[in-house]
Amino acid sequence: MTAGRLFARTAPVLLALIVSPILAAAQTENSVDVGGHKLYYQLHGRGTPTVVVDVGVGESIQPWLPIAALLSKSASVLLYERAGYGRSGMGPLPRDAKAEAADLKALLGKAGIKGPYILVGHSLGGMNMQVFAREYPEGLAGWVLLDPPPRGWLVGKDFPALKELFLRMTGDMEKSAAAAEKSGNEGERRQAPFLKTIASEHREMFGSSARSLLAVDSFGALPVVVIASGRPNPQFGAEADAYQKFWIEENRKLARLSTAGEFVLAERSTHQIHRDAPDVVLAAIRKLIAGAGERAAIERAIRDCIGWAKNKDFKVLYGAIAGDADFLEVHPDGKVVKGIEEFKKAESLWRNPDFKAVRYEIHDLKIKLSKSGDVAWFFCILDDVNEWKGKPASWENTRWTGVLEKRAGHWVMAQQHFSFARDK
Repeated sequence: MTAGRLFARTAPVLLALIVSPILAAAQTENSVDVGGHKLYYQLHGRGTPTVVVDVGVGESIQPWLPIAALLSKSASVLLYERAGYGRSGMGPLPRDAKAEAADLKALLGKAGIKGPYILVGHSLGGMNMQVFAREYPEGLAGWVLLDPPPRGWLVGKDFPALKELFLRMTGDMEKSAAAAEKSGNEGERRQAPFLKTIASEHREMFGSSARSLLAVDSFGALPVVVIASGRPNPQFGAEADAYQKFWIEENRKLARLSTAGEFVLAERSTHQIHRDAPDVVLAAIRKLIAGAGERAAIERAIRDCIGWAKNKDFKVLYGAIAGDADFLEVHPDGKVVKGIEEFKKAESLWRNPDFKAVRYEIHDLKIKLSKSGDVAWFFCILDDVNEWKGKPASWENTRWTGVLEKRAGHWVMAQQHFSFARDK
C-alpha cells in the first residue's frame, strides 16, 4: 500500500476524532503560548481541585465533555489539546512524555489554573501524567489512570509479535505524515502536523517516553486509582486474550506503586473506558475530589499552627491544636510539652511586643490519611523566621512531623515534633 493510499484511508478517521463539533459549551476556552506554540484548552466549572485530563493517541477531548459537565458541579475540569492536535499549534519533535508534560506545566502556569490537581490520563495520556507527576509533583492531589500502556511490554520481551505490529503501525503513520506534507491537496497538507505528531508520540512510546516512565518507580502516598479494561482487542488476533490478562496484571502492579493505590477492573469495557464505563471513571475521580477537599482542610490546620503568629491570632492557634491533656510537642532541643496547659505557658512570650513573626515557608509537605479517615500523619521541611528584640530567632531547615485528628468534623494537631536537619 502506498503512503498516499494509507493517508486516504486513515486521515478521515483521525480527522473525525479531532474536528467533530463540540456538543457542550465550555466555561472558558482559550489558547496560550507555551514556548513557541499555542495550546488550546477548555476550563469547565469553578473552584478546586482541578481535574486535568490527557487523552490517548489521536483522540479528541469531545468524548470527555459529558464527564466534564458532571464533574464541573464540584470542581474545575481542564480539557486541553496537546501540541499538534485540533486547535493547538504543532510543537517541536520528538513528541515524548517529557515534552508533553512540560507543555502541560506551562499551560497551567500561563493560564493561571491553580491546584490542587487531580491528573486523569487515558492510554498514552496515562503515560504522560505519570511523567508529569515525577517532574512536577507540587500541588498534586492524586491520579486516575485509564488503561495506561503496560510497562513490562513497552520495554520488555513479552508479546514481541504485538510490539512488531505497533512498530509497523508507527511506520505507516510516518508514511502518512510524509504523504500529507507533499500532497497537492491543501486540506491534506494542513493535517500533516497532526499526523507527524501522532507518529512521533507512537514512536517515542517505545523509546524516550518508556525510559522516562520507568524512572517513576514509586507514587509514594499519593492516592492513585488505576482502571483497567476487561475486554480484549480482537485486532490483536490470537494473542488478544493472553495480552489482555497480561495488561490487567501490569495495571494491578502499577496501582501498588502507591501506598494509597487502588485497582479497578472495568470488566465489560474496551480500551475506551471513558466511553464504555463513564460511571466507573466518574466514581474514581469523585473519590479523589472528596479526598482533595479533606487534604486541603488538613493542610489548612497545619499552616494555622504556624501562620497564627504573623498576626498573633490566638483564636486561630487554639482552634488548630488539640485543647486537652493528650496534646504533645517536642522541640529541636529536646524539650517536651505535654498537655494544653503546659503549652499555654509560652503564651506570655508570644504576646510580648519584642516577639515578631516575620514569615514561614513549608516545603515538601507529605500527608498520609488513615483508612478510617479521621487521623492524618504529615512530614515537611519548615522555615519559621522570627525576631526577638530585633534579632533573628528562627527555626530554619527544620523537620516538622506530626499527627492530626478529626474531631467533631474539624482537624486539630494532636502531636508535633520539630528537629533540625543538620549536615554531619
